Amino acid sequence: MSPRLPLAGLFICSLAAAQTVSFGVVGGASLTPDFESRFSAGAPPGPPIVLTDYSAPERYIAGGMLELQLPKDWSIEVDALFHPLRFEENHYANGTLHNFQPLPVVTWEFPALAKYRFRWRSWRPFLEAGPSFRTAGNLNGTNPSHYGIAVGAGAETRLGRFRIAPEVRYIRWAEDTSSEPLSRPDQVELLTSLSTGTFEGGRRAFGTRVSVGVVAGATVTPDLRTSSQPFPFTGSFSSNPAAFLLGAMVEVEVARGVFIEGDAIHQPITVTFHGAEIQSIDTWSFPLVGKYKFSTHGMKPFLEAGPAFRGAKALIGSSPYGVTAGAGIETHLWRMAIAPSVRYTHWGPISGSSYSFVPFQNQVAVLAGFSF
Repeated sequence: MSPRLPLAGLFICSLAAAQTVSFGVVGGASLTPDFESRFSAGAPPGPPIVLTDYSAPERYIAGGMLELQLPKDWSIEVDALFHPLRFEENHYANGTLHNFQPLPVVTWEFPALAKYRFRWRSWRPFLEAGPSFRTAGNLNGTNPSHYGIAVGAGAETRLGRFRIAPEVRYIRWAEDTSSEPLSRPDQVELLTSLSTGTFEGGRRAFGTRVSVGVVAGATVTPDLRTSSQPFPFTGSFSSNPAAFLLGAMVEVEVARGVFIEGDAIHQPITVTFHGAEIQSIDTWSFPLVGKYKFSTHGMKPFLEAGPAFRGAKALIGSSPYGVTAGAGIETHLWRMAIAPSVRYTHWGPISGSSYSFVPFQNQVAVLAGFSF
């Protein structure tokens, strides 16, 4: 036996004894579709035939977690998460649905994340990042990729003898090598963990000048202009308002009453054909706004304005930049700031379109920020 093995075992045992290991459960849901939409049509002669594959978001996620506490507010967390995927195969002829078939795909996700907690009274905001691995079964012709990178942000607090930690996690999976339909590489998950163990309280992480949080809301205006499509599709494309928005935010105070806020917001655009969903397009917007908060008793009305940037590869010809402005009011619930607002964004000129998907340049959204 190598003399290094007893030394390595002694080191591992001493490390485990010096640190805290906690166990728990994790639950939540995905906020993005599982698969890319596929849209095809039969060629004439004969009646127009449309085949679509698409998936719906909000698939549940459940599993267990193990966390090893390290010095100086660091820890390592490993999860085992059951995440069923699903896509639906539809068969249209002459605009009429003739066949509908839901097809499930079973996956397990295994993220291994380095986590850093900030000290702030009874709450512990945290950031995390690391690799994520995935196994898949019951494939139904698909082949989801098996590895990716995960990042997340959340806040942890005590719940009796346990810790509860809601968070938002983003995963960028590798591209699928083959099969149809393809799984979506960009996934957003809303998770909450309940685990054993305690943690120390402490001072606020960033002092009084920086806060982090999440932003959520919905669009008020449609994303795409309604447009007609010639034979063999013989129908029109459109999108509906009320798309769910979710992302992360950071706010920095630069002077008394003056702040700078940066957001990263996920916005799915749903394309409909004959009233049925045929495609969901993932877009990300990155507004960077200057804010002025008026000092009043209890609440702080504010105005904001600045540039906005957008990532939307599927909307060919859409502008990647624009300007945004908004107004809202900030209040506090215990130690959390809540800031509902209305935000208007004007995107730059359109240089083309993807198929018949022409986005609106003017968009209005209702948002609410939750920050610490």
